[in-house]
Amino acid sequence: MSKSFEDIDFSHRDLSGGSFVGADFSNADLRGANLNNSDFSRTNFSNASLEGANLAHAILSGANLCNANLRNALLVEALLANSDLCNADLSYANLTQAQITNKTDLCSAQMAGANLTEAKLIDVSLVGVNLDRAKLVGALLERVNLSDANLIHASLCRTQLKDVQLTGANTFGVDWSNSSEENTVDR
Repeated sequence: MSKSFEDIDFSHRDLSGGSFVGADFSNADLRGANLNNSDFSRTNFSNASLEGANLAHAILSGANLCNANLRNALLVEALLANSDLCNADLSYANLTQAQITNKTDLCSAQMAGANLTEAKLIDVSLVGVNLDRAKLVGALLERVNLSDANLIHASLCRTQLKDVQLTGANTFGVDWSNSSEENTVDR
C-alpha cells in the first residue's frame, strides 16, 4: 500500500535520500524542499507545489507531475522516464544533464527559460510546450515531437536533433549554431 502525503506541507524540509516509491504527494506543498537523491518512481505529484525544490539526481520514473509547479526547481541529472508532466510549470527550472525518456509527456508544459544543457530527451512529447528562451545547449533530442512548440529565442547550439518533429513550431530567433540534424521535419 502506498503512503499518502496528500495536501501536507513539506516546504523547506529535508527529505533527501529517501524512497517514496508509489507515494501520493498530490496537492502537497514542497516549495524549497530538499529531495536530492530520492526515489519517486510512480509517485503522484499532481497539482503539487515544488517551486524551488532540489530534485537533483532524483528518480521520477513513471511519476505523475501533471499541473505541478516546478518553477526554479533543481532537476540536475534527474531521471524522468515514462513520466507525465502535462501542463506542468518548469519555467526557469535547471534540468542540466537530466534524462527525459521513454514516452515522457510534457505536452503544454511551461518551460520558458528552462536550462536543459546537455540533457537527453529521447522518445518524448513536447507538443505545444513553451520553451521561450530555454537553453538546450549540447542536448540530445531523439524521436522528440516539438509540434506547435514555442522555441522563440531558444538556444539549441551544439544540439543533436534526430527524428525531431517541428511542424507548426515557432523557431523565430533560435540559435542553431553547430547543431546537427538527422531526419528532422519542418525546420
